[in-house]
Amino acid sequence: MCMSSRTRLFLAKLEPTEGTDANPVVGTDDLFCLQSSAGIVEGVTTVQVDPASPNGWELPQAVSTRKPTATLSIPFYGLGEAGGGVVNAPAWLRVLLQSCGHVNYNAGAGGGVAITWNPDNIYPLTTAANGTPTAALPTFTLYEFSGRDGSNATGTKVIKKMLGCRVSSITINMTVGQWTTMDVAVSGLWVQSDNSTTDISGADLDGAASDFLRPNGAASVLTFPSGPTAVTLKTQSTQWTIDFGGEHIEGDDLSSGVSCIGTDAPRITGTANPILAASQIDLWENAKAAQTQLVYSLGTAMTPQGRSANAGYTVDFDAPAVQVSGEIDRSQKVMRQAVQLRAVSPNGTTTNPFTLTLT
Repeated sequence: MCMSSRTRLFLAKLEPTEGTDANPVVGTDDLFCLQSSAGIVEGVTTVQVDPASPNGWELPQAVSTRKPTATLSIPFYGLGEAGGGVVNAPAWLRVLLQSCGHVNYNAGAGGGVAITWNPDNIYPLTTAANGTPTAALPTFTLYEFSGRDGSNATGTKVIKKMLGCRVSSITINMTVGQWTTMDVAVSGLWVQSDNSTTDISGADLDGAASDFLRPNGAASVLTFPSGPTAVTLKTQSTQWTIDFGGEHIEGDDLSSGVSCIGTDAPRITGTANPILAASQIDLWENAKAAQTQLVYSLGTAMTPQGRSANAGYTVDFDAPAVQVSGEIDRSQKVMRQAVQLRAVSPNGTTTNPFTLTLT
């Protein structure tokens, strides 16, 4: 019997002890991912040498390193309210983003009416709805069930595991007419794949069946220091990448040769292709020439179609200081700016350069 490759289920759970299996539970720790996700790649390599042999035949190679990675493509979605105006936190926020940033459940007017996230993988933090901050767990366990021979409940699946996972980078994709998605690159410690008869029939994909977000009408806006203060970019697509510099760190205390996953302070860059307006050419050129700090925001936060804003569905992005570069693109029907974005701390302050808000 051949195993169907269509069946896939991802689980993720924060680890109280780094590198120790947090044992994600089906139906509780399920992570909604798109089928296009590359998933866990085992990263096993062998020694690429050809030993001399007396008979001329090649001798067996030996395993050199095991450095697993994963790429998860996740659509942004909202979950509504839990009651009393408190926002539900979706799995992509409470696990993946929590491990590499500051999640503040006390944002806005307090008491959970808004949740904000700022990237900070060096000291991830959680602020509860009552305003109490605590250090967050920086690593998580990632499971991937794939293939199936038999039923969801008793059939045999392939299970891949990564322990001690850290987010290497997050790329947010906002393309008109498509779902807003984030591609999350993960690095972790190696655990050998195995067969599994775990019952996955109770999987719960976080209630994400209908509350996906599209950027239509959620225009990207740059605020310039002079001229028309707020400029709607009218972009076809905007992309932000938050790079944490994840890397496997070699050490001889584990059989895989990898002791932990190292990261660095995040670097935040982006691209956009705004329509070029004749009256705004000087704004762009002056900003590029002087490397002026501009403010990036969404003119309208993104809300799932058919839902009301500010009801636990809306997602917004803001960057208080953005520098731009790039050239004019004449390859399309209308002229656009091929813009590279770079988010920095405004005027050298400690202000976080990027905020995601869920309301």
